[in-house]
Amino acid sequence: MDLGIGGDYVKFCGITSVDRTPLYASNKDLSFLLELTNNLDFIAKNILGGDLDKMVLKSEYDGTGKCLFLEKNDLLYIVYGRFPDKEGKWILEQMSNHFSELTRGKDVEKLDKFDKYKIETEFKRRTRFILEQYVRLQEIFTDQEIPYVEDTIRIDYLGLSSMSIGVISILLGEENLNFDPIGEFDSPEEDKEMKESMLTARIEAIAANTQGNTGSTPRWIAVKLGFQKYRFLTFKKLENDYFLSMISEGNLSKIEQVENLLEPKITLVTSMVFSGNLKPFNKLKIDLEDDFSKRTKFPPFSFKTEAKGSIMEDLEHLIPKTAQLGSEELFSSGLRKENGDYELFFPYPFIFKPPKPPDDFAMAPQVKNHTPLKDKDIEDVSFCQYCGMKITKEERFTHSCKKKPK
Repeated sequence: MDLGIGGDYVKFCGITSVDRTPLYASNKDLSFLLELTNNLDFIAKNILGGDLDKMVLKSEYDGTGKCLFLEKNDLLYIVYGRFPDKEGKWILEQMSNHFSELTRGKDVEKLDKFDKYKIETEFKRRTRFILEQYVRLQEIFTDQEIPYVEDTIRIDYLGLSSMSIGVISILLGEENLNFDPIGEFDSPEEDKEMKESMLTARIEAIAANTQGNTGSTPRWIAVKLGFQKYRFLTFKKLENDYFLSMISEGNLSKIEQVENLLEPKITLVTSMVFSGNLKPFNKLKIDLEDDFSKRTKFPPFSFKTEAKGSIMEDLEHLIPKTAQLGSEELFSSGLRKENGDYELFFPYPFIFKPPKPPDDFAMAPQVKNHTPLKDKDIEDVSFCQYCGMKITKEERFTHSCKKKPK
């Protein structure tokens, strides 16, 4: 339905149960979105650890559209089209209120065909009413978006695929995601590898299903963890039918900068169509794992080596304050700006390793007092003043000099 306001429209409204029972589809050609919603809900709850909230789709023909989701009383409501988030949430709330009223006292999982037909017919009429009210209420809606609480983004998973075949899969923050036990393995490495494969397969299935049925590519899917706290599954289409997917948490506006940071290395393998040779991708995976071992939280948008421990963390709060400092002040603060990033550095004489303050656990340097070497003992000898003969200490009293004057 064309909403007649700034190009806004709604293509689909639907309802399905969390147990995968389809209950309403406003457009039968898009009813596959109900199954997709159930699949997304499974990943949201069982892996990403939150409630399904939003999916943005990008198409070469229609531009950008979105799906918004709402779960209430074990039912999943979906609206798909182009509209501001707040208006979309209002539509979902109205759908929930009206459908709850129509099904009050009934088990939606066990509706007979006649009851289901009556509910669908009445709800379709009410959906038209909801969208008409949407148009009338435009004056009280505001397009102002709620700002992100966090200013950073953390990457927990990275995947690269070609034609729905995963070629790189890196699980970076397993502790931040929810995984059901898969089985028993001989080593943690095997367990991690199996989780990476499982996660990649599910993500690729969602991307392929969405693109195949809508002709659009999912750009990102949001899962709500709490108030103004979200986890995201993002997709970026690359050349030669490659896709870069990431699971992240924090400020989504930073994701493009992370993608741009990875682009120089990834384009080395995506410049050619995938032929089945995994050797260059395995090499890239090792390289990326090494990069992310240094940092998974951004900004700064760099993998350059930084000081270990808490030194860099302690100085992070100084970066905004030093943005207006002159070069001499930056030098003395221990920070310098290079290629748009602030780096921790120490001038001479601490070129290779910064000095460390003493602490209670450090061993105090032990100073060894070396006894100075003794000079060779001076012989206690004398010479006779008359004859010049060398005499010892004992001979001083017994020496009888013939030249001694009488």
